[in-house]
Amino acid sequence: MERLRAWRAFATARRHRHLLLIDLPQEAGRDLAGSILTASPGDARLWLGDAPPAGIAHLRPKAFAALLGREWDLLVLDAHPGLDPDAFAAAVGAVRAGGLLILSAPLSSRWGDGASPFLARLARLLRDAPGVLRLGPGQALPAAPPPPPAVPPEWPTADQKRALEALARLARGRPHRPLVLIADRGRGKTTAFGLAAARLLAAGRRVVLTAPRLAAVEPALAHAAAGLPGARRARGRISVGAGGLEYVPPDALALAPRRADLLLVDEAAALPAPLLERLLRTHPRVAFATTVQGYEGSGRGFEVRFQRRLERIAPGWRRIELRTPVRWGPGDPLEALAQRLFLWGESVPAPPDIPSPLVQRIDPQVLAADEEALGRLFRLLVLAHYQTRPRDLLDLLDAPEVRLFRLGPAEAPAALALIREEGGLDPALARAVTLGRRRLRGHLLPQTLAQHLGLAEAPGTRGWRVSRILVHPALQGRGLGSRLLQAVTEAGRTAGMDWIGAAFGATRPLLGFWRRNGFSAVRCGLHRDRASGEHSVVLVRPLSATGTGLSGTARERFCRHFPLQLADPLRDLDSALAADLLHGCPCAGALDSRDLADLAAVARGHRLPEATPAGLQTLAAGLLCDPPHWLDQEARALLVSHLFQHQSWKRTADRLGLSGRRAAVALLRRVVAEALASAAFPAPADG
Repeated sequence: MERLRAWRAFATARRHRHLLLIDLPQEAGRDLAGSILTASPGDARLWLGDAPPAGIAHLRPKAFAALLGREWDLLVLDAHPGLDPDAFAAAVGAVRAGGLLILSAPLSSRWGDGASPFLARLARLLRDAPGVLRLGPGQALPAAPPPPPAVPPEWPTADQKRALEALARLARGRPHRPLVLIADRGRGKTTAFGLAAARLLAAGRRVVLTAPRLAAVEPALAHAAAGLPGARRARGRISVGAGGLEYVPPDALALAPRRADLLLVDEAAALPAPLLERLLRTHPRVAFATTVQGYEGSGRGFEVRFQRRLERIAPGWRRIELRTPVRWGPGDPLEALAQRLFLWGESVPAPPDIPSPLVQRIDPQVLAADEEALGRLFRLLVLAHYQTRPRDLLDLLDAPEVRLFRLGPAEAPAALALIREEGGLDPALARAVTLGRRRLRGHLLPQTLAQHLGLAEAPGTRGWRVSRILVHPALQGRGLGSRLLQAVTEAGRTAGMDWIGAAFGATRPLLGFWRRNGFSAVRCGLHRDRASGEHSVVLVRPLSATGTGLSGTARERFCRHFPLQLADPLRDLDSALAADLLHGCPCAGALDSRDLADLAAVARGHRLPEATPAGLQTLAAGLLCDPPHWLDQEARALLVSHLFQHQSWKRTADRLGLSGRRAAVALLRRVVAEALASAAFPAPADG
């Protein structure tokens, strides 16, 4: 214990943190970790795992999200039952300067046996990492260096001062010039939000704060309250005089924008880009902040993807990067270790434009042993997808159902596809899934087809679900994604799969990409997905005779249900997206001579559209299933909004950006007249 105290004194003087690795059998490791905690009653202590020592605060690893915004001096992560990479990453950010992250793990006995490529890699890196304190069988801590003179931290840092000045200008300046704060963890971006809010509240301003979880912004609320003598604080709220700060969940804020002088969006990388865009459009003064990497999501992916939307919507936006650590000192050993373990801290250079890139399937065992190749692939995943987390690294290397395909050479990958094999369930389990008695981890597409479309045969079929497909941002728009997807499709056919499919938050560009590659929509989620902020859509492409039958039945059932669902659960679905989903459905129904006469009267302005809804809906269904060249996006959206989603003329006009009811009705009359003038719908003669 004396040597451990000496190391703590050394770390405290330098404002550093260390990992203490206890490589002992489970019971011995728990006993030693527990004795370290109980010997330090004056410290903030936490046990992350099962069977904590008496009197020590504890959390289960699955509850790691509760670590966000809180700090401990000593934090034990018991990894003997299994290691959750997201919990490990969260624990790294929850240790304060001078503290220890104590990892109790079977490094020598189980992690290095090769059964798990992910754990074998982790064991190799931990053995070689500088700055790690180790306790194992017959192994004692080395003597600590003498503590250097303590250097007080700069407060606020120069980076934070720049951020505070920019936030002040944003609040009082011209609207629609958003600010983006980018930082590694521990750089004080959330604190800067709190300090800026305090200044605005003192001036009587109104501020709204949002983030994926209230716990993520508790430090901002604490700093705001601390800078305001006499402030009244309740859960998620601070008020002082006329000024007020309120936390609002992001989905609620998107549905009901608040009137405020400034909107602060923290941990923006963990929020879907469409949701961020809605916040940007509905609030004139917005600041976004995000960590570059962490268990909440990928800041680099956020920066690359969302920057395009910012350029389009608010070209006067500004970017500030906070580089100086605040919560610990420069050169922190625990931060350097986490960057190695989780492949944080580096971006991916643009690969050369290769005329004929090769598509190759990657062996996880080989990838785990090649740190450079693994780093390039995983950092590309981080760069291109906002939800990439440390757990994805575990799945990439260990999950038996995962297949990984790379387009381009290993030294410069241009695109990646992450595939999960699903289905192939035995009849008894398939029946239990269909009846809703079992819900399996994985097997997303077969379970969706069985439970939502009633296709009891789906769980017994085998297929590949495209979990991720991405192209380096510098090479997007050149057909590389389609080339990779076609190669993966052929590989699935060769492997004997019945189908290949995907599920994602639906947007029109994404839907267009998948349809161009031969995939058909078979389900649209009735509620917005919390991760993407959009309605999820499921698409499939058959690869065998069995798959053709399954896909055909699923498509037929979708086309029967979807038009009716638009009237109620999907009433608020984007009308242009709904029109795209209706494209290709069978054109049901026929118009008789009386219907045609009614429609002619509508087209000529002799009759209100409300007087002949049946004929109009039948006409619309025929136009939308196979849109003629003259039916543009605006017209298709109008048909869906008013005739299928039963939106009022005013609501329809607002959706389409028309001036009002008269303009919307005029557009409908023009569409009907054009349809009747075509060969498919001959108009009857006057009289």
